Amino acid sequence: MFVPGFDRQEFSVATTDGHMFRLLEPVTFTRVDGTKILLPAGTESDGASVPRQLWASLPPFGDHWKSAFLHDAAYRLKTRPVIGSKQECDDLFAESLEACKVPDIERHILYQGVVIFGEPAYLAARMKA
Repeated sequence: MFVPGFDRQEFSVATTDGHMFRLLEPVTFTRVDGTKILLPAGTESDGASVPRQLWASLPPFGDHWKSAFLHDAAYRLKTRPVIGSKQECDDLFAESLEACKVPDIERHILYQGVVIFGEPAYLAARMKA
């Protein structure tokens, strides 16, 4: 039997600017159906894209940080297996938020944020891939 979630409590990361973080070792997320999503070493994330005005109540690096890392990697096609559509990436984010036990209201706000406002980031990431 497997437990959905990440294979480690803490991510080993490095940053040169305090904004963009890079994984120093691979991380695996196991989905509720047992599928394993690999984030290779070198995968980058800037945390959750939360407007600065909301940082007091929803900072970019809260309990949801690991999920934001996974979501950024999915948008950039850096996961194995590759997650294709924007909806699939956003649904993976929601699943990860739940596995990380992010509170319901925070999970809802973060998910709706990527659904409503994530299209430009998704398209930009796919054009670079």
